[in-house]
Amino acid sequence: ALSAGTSGVRPYVLYVGSINSRKNLLTLVKAIGLIPAENRPLLLVVGNGREYRRVVEEYIHGHRLEQWVTIATDIHNNRLLQALYRQAAVFAYPSFYEGFGLPVVEAALQRTPVITTTVSSLPEAAGPDACLVDPHDDHCPEHIAYHIDRLLSDTALRQSMGEKLERYAREAFDPDRLTRQMMAMYERLVATDI
Repeated sequence: ALSAGTSGVRPYVLYVGSINSRKNLLTLVKAIGLIPAENRPLLLVVGNGREYRRVVEEYIHGHRLEQWVTIATDIHNNRLLQALYRQAAVFAYPSFYEGFGLPVVEAALQRTPVITTTVSSLPEAAGPDACLVDPHDDHCPEHIAYHIDRLLSDTALRQSMGEKLERYAREAFDPDRLTRQMMAMYERLVATDI
């Protein structure tokens, strides 16, 4: 297993999503680089992109972070992806904007601690127990690095956060509950049109 605390294997931070400027992956890469090498986790990026990916790769190369950052573009198996979420020490999603933020919920359902941003739908997707950072703050990489370092050094905190995140995700995004909410909304709309 590649989780934090496993002897001999470095823990990893997971990012899942497209590699474009809106997703703000470069900030996460900068955060990884700020963590001292002896404590630095691996960063596994599952996604693909074009121009912005080249910008991220140039930064990785220019700051000699190749041994800590892996970009996997060919993971399409849902079971493998679930295992990657479950075994990650931390899931980080520093996006500037999301319509919903499904990867955050997927991480929470696997009891993986989440670091995401204070913008758009992400606080709701993550729930009250996630670590939230302002992606527009000039010190965002430092804040992300702080949260990663804190979570990696505290197994009890990681486990507690993971349990709370899973509980929140299961309750907030329960399919039956969401269906009832949608039906109530439709009924209100129909009642006001008559």
